[in-house]
Amino acid sequence: MIEGDDCGDSPIPLKAGSFFYGPRARIHGFRNDMTEPAKLLVFITPGTGIQAMFAGLADLTHKSSQIDPAAVAEVCGDYGIVFVKSE
Repeated sequence: MIEGDDCGDSPIPLKAGSFFYGPRARIHGFRNDMTEPAKLLVFITPGTGIQAMFAGLADLTHKSSQIDPAAVAEVCGDYGIVFVKSE
């Protein structure tokens, strides 16, 4: 966590300077319920191909300032990432 105070009411609220490891094939996520913006720095293990997914997501931001959640799900789905509803 680079900036911000909290990631919402997740099981592990994070403060600025915190670290979180989200292993592959395990459900994990990020949410900011605070009024101030949060910044998250993500490190990816080389060789997994996931960097191409992030490049695809970046392409979406270049096409429009309003990002369609269905388009995000489609890009992520191409790399085996699926979204689940939080409980």
